[in-house]
Amino acid sequence: MRFLYFSATFALILTALSSARAQAQAPEFITITVLGQVAQPGNQQVRPGITVAEAVARAGGANETGDMAKVFVIHRRATAPITVNLTATPDSGSSAAASRTVLEDGSLVMVREKEHYVQVIGAVNRPGVYPFPASGSLTVAQALALAGGIWASISIDKIIVDTPYTSRWGKVSSMTKTVNTIVPISEIDTTVLNNKARLWVISKRKQNP
Repeated sequence: MRFLYFSATFALILTALSSARAQAQAPEFITITVLGQVAQPGNQQVRPGITVAEAVARAGGANETGDMAKVFVIHRRATAPITVNLTATPDSGSSAAASRTVLEDGSLVMVREKEHYVQVIGAVNRPGVYPFPASGSLTVAQALALAGGIWASISIDKIIVDTPYTSRWGKVSSMTKTVNTIVPISEIDTTVLNNKARLWVISKRKQNP
């Protein structure tokens, strides 16, 4: 009996020492990186246990063109990235569980740009980013309708369309390279927009009496 007692006590001591050693080796903070379509991209010093959703939130959240359904996560020791859907609901099974993926020291989170969208800004009732049809077309008038129409009781000075530059390989670049076009009011029903175009409605300035 005495032998069993000392054996059990020794096992408890070893377990306690192992737990204490693991806690001593665990870092107080880890470094992760959040890039892409977020408000504040860059490195973050965080406590261990942070999830993908929490990391994106700490980066200010995704901007209007960020695709929260396809967030790439790359762990330092991983051989391939994983895709996380941050729009999944709690009853979505594995997709929702993926959003609770815990990040490691050196993990990279990349919020990608949406594949199909059009942006409407300026003198419209609901400025923002709206879906662009994956197949088919979208005119200037239809995009204005998505944005709630032009402000009432104003005069429109011009409507400018920023069209993303398309490379010779057919890839649409970011909005850093654009072709600007002024669309007359008489042609908004026939002018077709390209994917990722930005529509800017500019009102005339009121003249001082």
